[in-house]
Amino acid sequence: MKKYALGLGFGCLVALMGAQAIRPSEPTQSAPPSPRVANQPLIQKGTDEIVVAAWNINMDPVGERLAYLVDGIVAMNPDILAVTELTPLSDRKVLEDALAKRGLKYTSTFAEQRERQNIVLFVREGVQVTNVKPIPGSNDGQSDLRMAYSARVKVGNFDSLVVAVHNKSKRVRDGREDTSGIRNRQTAAIWKFVKQEMGSDPDVMIIGDYNMVPGEDDVNFRSLNPEGKLEILSQPSLKNPFTFIFSDGNTSFIDGFAINKGNKHYVRDSFYAVRLDQFFRNTKVWFRQNITDHIPVSAKFKIR
Repeated sequence: MKKYALGLGFGCLVALMGAQAIRPSEPTQSAPPSPRVANQPLIQKGTDEIVVAAWNINMDPVGERLAYLVDGIVAMNPDILAVTELTPLSDRKVLEDALAKRGLKYTSTFAEQRERQNIVLFVREGVQVTNVKPIPGSNDGQSDLRMAYSARVKVGNFDSLVVAVHNKSKRVRDGREDTSGIRNRQTAAIWKFVKQEMGSDPDVMIIGDYNMVPGEDDVNFRSLNPEGKLEILSQPSLKNPFTFIFSDGNTSFIDGFAINKGNKHYVRDSFYAVRLDQFFRNTKVWFRQNITDHIPVSAKFKIR
C-alpha cells in the first residue's frame, strides 16, 4: 500500500507531501501487554444512536494480532464495521468468534470473495443486512483490484445504502498509467451505482480506504461526487489529524466517510478518526508494526 503524507504545523494544516512508503521490513518492536478495555467505549453514543466505522486492518492474516484487533473493536463498540484487506476471507469467522467471547455478537457478509484483501461488513445483532452485491466497474475491470461492497442496512428507523470501498493506491506498477486515472474510473463507477440505488430513498454512506487525500486528490473526489449530492465527512483537522501511519511515524489522511447531503440520521460533528494508537498507549510506529498502518474512521447515526 502506498500513501501520501500530510503535515500539521502551528495548529493548522500547512502541507501535503507526495512521499510514498512501504510497510516496514525492520524487526517488529516487542508488543506490550494489551490494555484493559475501558468500562466506557472510546465512542460515546446514546441509546438511540449507532456507531458506523471502517478500518483497514492490513492484509496480513489475523494471527498474533487477534487480541489487539478485538481490543480495538471492543473499545470502539461499532454497530456496523466495514473491514478492508481481510486476508484470508476465512478470518472473518476468527474475528466473529473472538468478539463473541468478549460479549459482542457480530455477523459478517461480503460481496466478492478474493484470495487476499477482502472487504467484509460486520454488524451487531439486530442490524439487518440485505441485497449484498459488488459494484460493477468499481475495480476498473482489473482482477487484482477490489470491487466495492454494497448492501441495504437497517436498524430501527435507520435504513441506508452502505458502500464499503478500497480504491487503488498511488503505487504505479507494471507500467500502468498514473493511478489517479484508475481511481477516477473507480469512483465514477461507484457514483453511477449509488445514484441508481438511491432512488426515492436517498440515505447512503460510502466508507473505507479511499486512497485519496483531501486537498491533494480533488479530481478523484469530484469523480466520486460529480453532482455535489454527497457530504464528505472525512476531513483532516486538529481533532482528526490522520488515518494512515508511515514507517517513520509520519502520517497521511486517506480513509474516507461520505454521506448524502441532508442525511437526517447523522449526528452532527460526530465524525472521528479513532486514535487506537493512543488507546494502546504506544507510539504510532509501534501501532503500525504490531497491528496495522491505518486507524479507523467512524461516525454516529440516530436510529429513532
